[in-house]
Amino acid sequence: MTSLSGDIVRNMARRSRWLTPLAFLASPTAFMLAFFAVPLGVLVATAFQHSSLYSTASGFTLDNFRTLLTDPLYRRVTVDTVVIATTAMVIQLVIALPLSYVLAFRAGALELPLLLALVVVDELNPIVRIYSWRMLLGREGIINDTLRWLGIIDRPLDWLLFTKFSVVVVLATSWV
Repeated sequence: MTSLSGDIVRNMARRSRWLTPLAFLASPTAFMLAFFAVPLGVLVATAFQHSSLYSTASGFTLDNFRTLLTDPLYRRVTVDTVVIATTAMVIQLVIALPLSYVLAFRAGALELPLLLALVVVDELNPIVRIYSWRMLLGREGIINDTLRWLGIIDRPLDWLLFTKFSVVVVLATSWV
């Protein structure tokens, strides 16, 4: 009788070893399914449907992808998106990899101030960071005002804001 109860206890312990991590993973998995997998599925399903401005007809089609690849406007937008995202990612890597190496192996006395600077910036809402770039790069922004005060320029530089340059700068620095 004791060997039977010992087997039951061992089986329960064995089950508990793999059941407990699954129980902890259930909530994040449900969250990911609800907020990532389901919208992604809707996006993919919509991409393969006939659609017009006024209605969505059901049925499988590849016309949307043909339009994406053949229409010059869509092609340009797609290429610009890939270029901007890739450039921002490369800039993030160029900043993050050396910084992480320095923090891990070479910071010494500067480790705490560097970590504090990174954490404080990370705690800011991304919207606040984006608007701070607008204050820097805008027509009446700090950079334009400083350049005019120094006499380097006569009128504001319009290419600082609402260009691919500013989008890359904001993406690279706001989502590090």
